[in-house]
Amino acid sequence: NESGGIVTPIPGRRYTVGQDWGRKDDRSVSSVFDRLTREQVALRIEPTNRSYDEYITRLSTLKRYWNDALVIADDRGAGEYANSRMVSVFGDRYRGIALTGQGENSKGGYVARMKDLFDLGTWKFLAVPEQKAEFSVYQQVPIGEHSNGFNYGAPSGLHDDMVSAAMFASTVLQIDPPKTRRVRPAVPEYSAEWFA
Repeated sequence: NESGGIVTPIPGRRYTVGQDWGRKDDRSVSSVFDRLTREQVALRIEPTNRSYDEYITRLSTLKRYWNDALVIADDRGAGEYANSRMVSVFGDRYRGIALTGQGENSKGGYVARMKDLFDLGTWKFLAVPEQKAEFSVYQQVPIGEHSNGFNYGAPSGLHDDMVSAAMFASTVLQIDPPKTRRVRPAVPEYSAEWFA
């Protein structure tokens, strides 16, 4: 299943693919963003129960199609095998991220980055109802009474594959600082200008 806005990539434009590798009954999802405009230009949801070699072949084709896009992929569990194969072919144009509970690759840090992109209105998604539904139920849940931190994901029984793929892509999307408001010149207190 593939959704896309732009049919062909713009020559010379840089793209990134966020890749969430599925396991058994979970889907593999590729989310393609234009790095200049931060617009999602393609979304590929792979059918389940295929071999990883087939998923790797399809991702390789997608990567090449989008101007040799930089791929940022999940490097845990199911992604370990696929990533080792992709790195040997694409080198530094392919990066794996093993998300952790804390530290440099803390999932919370990546979720915060996505939130910044949403709050600033700087990234745009294709109108895919299933993707919108995944984002609408994605949640932050306290780990527990005797631990610090949060778990992030979809509620039990629901998917968050499209959210995860977008999260990996977001790692290389530029976040522009908010525009500052114009500073008014200082005026004497209690003057007519001060009350204006």
